[in-house]
Amino acid sequence: MNRLWGSVLPLVYVFLFAGLMRQYEVQFTPVVYWAFIGGIVFSSALGIYLDGRIPGRSVLVFGLFTLIWLILGLKYRPEGNSYVFAGILITFVLSIVMQKIGK
Repeated sequence: MNRLWGSVLPLVYVFLFAGLMRQYEVQFTPVVYWAFIGGIVFSSALGIYLDGRIPGRSVLVFGLFTLIWLILGLKYRPEGNSYVFAGILITFVLSIVMQKIGK
């Protein structure tokens, strides 16, 4: 059996998200962009997990990343390059926490 979930799930998410935006004529605001990126990250992690290439614990980390990403996007409304900075910061903090838990 081919392991294509890592490629298929993000594509399905992109098409569903694009269809919903077109259906309801939603404008691409920073919050929508934030939700779009978070969903792609999580659907990619879930697909790779279903392929059997990463353990379930990693999917939990990606789920936490997505949850924090969405909460920050809804609460603080980031602008400009702060998307990249926030993503790097969240990743850094989660990696430190997971290393501490793993030991």
